[in-house]
Amino acid sequence: MKGTTARLALASGILLATGSCGPVVPPPGAAAPAASAAPTASATPSATAPDQTPAAATARKQRHLRLAWTAQTRPFNKGVAIAPTGHVAVLGSRSLSLHDGRSGALLGEADVCFTFDDAFAFVTEDTGALVCEDAVRLYALPDLDYRGLRKLPGRARVASFAPGLAAIGFATGPVRIYDTSSWEERQVVDVDQRVTALALSGDGSRLALGLEQGELVVHHLADQTARRISVKRGLEVAALTLTTDGLLLFAAAGPLAAVWDLGAQTLRRRFRTVADVHRARWLGAGEIASAGGDGLLLLGLAEGSARSLGGGWSLGAGTAAGLAVAVERQVVCAAEREGEVACFSRGKLPPTGQLPVSASGATAAGRTMAGRVVVLEGSRLQVRALASSAVPAASRDVTILRYTEAQVGPVRTARWLEVAAGRVIKVKKDIVHVRLTGDVKALPNGKDALVYDAALRLLWSPPEPAKAD
Repeated sequence: MKGTTARLALASGILLATGSCGPVVPPPGAAAPAASAAPTASATPSATAPDQTPAAATARKQRHLRLAWTAQTRPFNKGVAIAPTGHVAVLGSRSLSLHDGRSGALLGEADVCFTFDDAFAFVTEDTGALVCEDAVRLYALPDLDYRGLRKLPGRARVASFAPGLAAIGFATGPVRIYDTSSWEERQVVDVDQRVTALALSGDGSRLALGLEQGELVVHHLADQTARRISVKRGLEVAALTLTTDGLLLFAAAGPLAAVWDLGAQTLRRRFRTVADVHRARWLGAGEIASAGGDGLLLLGLAEGSARSLGGGWSLGAGTAAGLAVAVERQVVCAAEREGEVACFSRGKLPPTGQLPVSASGATAAGRTMAGRVVVLEGSRLQVRALASSAVPAASRDVTILRYTEAQVGPVRTARWLEVAAGRVIKVKKDIVHVRLTGDVKALPNGKDALVYDAALRLLWSPPEPAKAD
C-alpha cells in the first residue's frame, strides 16, 4: 500500500511477560562462558530453515568462528555492514569506509552526515544507503561516490533493512517502510511510544518494533495484524533481530535476553546468563551473534548457551557500536566505539566478489582526472585539474563526463554522464587543453554541459606496455 497509513490494530490477549535475571558472572578461569537456560514450559521442536538440517547444524557447530582480521578505523564507530560481495562497510561518527572482506584493507573513504547507530546498509551489490536525520543518501561502491538522496518527513532515529525494504523510525510519528529500488513509501505503521529498536525479517513479512517502556510490537505486514509482547517493563528494548522467515524473534532489554516463537506464540528460550545486549543478529536458525556488556557472544538456541567470540580481540564492556553477519558466508563482523573492527569466520574467508563496472564507464584499467571547466571556445576546452588528481599526457584520447543531478519523484539522483570526447593538445601546469573530436551532448534538462566551473571527469586508457624484442 503506497503512501497510505496502515492502521494496525494490536491483537489483545497475547501478552507474554518474563522475569528478570542477574548479571553474568563467569566462573574463575573460564575461557569461554557457557551455560544452559532452563527450558520453557511450552517447549516446542526446534524450528529450522530449509537449509538448516540437523546434520548441517551439527557440522556447523563443530567449526568454531575464528578471528580473521582486525582493522583500526576512525573513531567513533556507529555501525558495520557486509555486502553480498563480501565487502565490509564501517560507519563512523562522520565518516564511511569500505574494506576488503578478506583482508580488511581500506578500499575507499568518504565524509558523511552525523547520524545514529546502524544507519547504513547495502541495498544492492554496488550501492549503499545511509539514513541521515533528514534524508537517505546513496553511495556507489567502491569509491563511495555520492549517488542521490531521498528526503525524509521527520528526524530519523532508528532503521532496519531487508532485501528491497527499509524501515525508518523517527523522533515523533509513525514508522515508515520504503521500497529501496525507488525509495517510494510502501507502508506506514503507527506507534504509541518512542521506538528504540527496529527489525525487518529477511523476507519482508514482519516488522518488530522495540519500545522505550520494555515492550515490543510485531506487525505482520501483509494482513495488517499485530501482537504485543512484554520483554522487560520499564527498560527500553535495545536489541531486536528476526530470522529470515520472520518466525523466530530475539529481543533484549536490560538484564533479559530471550527468543520468541512467533508461529507458536510462545517464549522459546530465555538466556539466563546473558545481560545488557545492545546488538544482535541471527547467524542461522539456531545461532545468534550478540554484542553488549558481556562482550561479543555466540548464543545457541537449542541449549541456551553463550560462548565468547573474543579470539584475542577484546570488545570492552558496553562499547559495541555495530554488528553484522553474512549467513551464507558464515561471517560475523563487529565494531567497537573507539574505532576498531574485527571479522570472524568459519574456516577460510571467501574472496571478496567483483563489483559491477561503474555506469560512468571508468574501469580499473583506465585513469581518471577530476576537474572543472575553465573555458570552452569552439572546439577547444580547458579544464583545471583538482589538486593531486592524475593528468593525461599530450596526445592522449579522453572521454569527458559531466556531473549532473536530477529530481525523479521524491528521489534526487546524482550521476556522471558522458558528454563529449577529445584529444589532449597540451598540459600547462594544472590546465589541460583538449580539442573536442565530436559534438557535445546536452544534459537531460537541455542545458549546455561544458559551462564555466562545471564538474568534469576525463577518462583515458594508459599506454600499452612496450613489447620485448
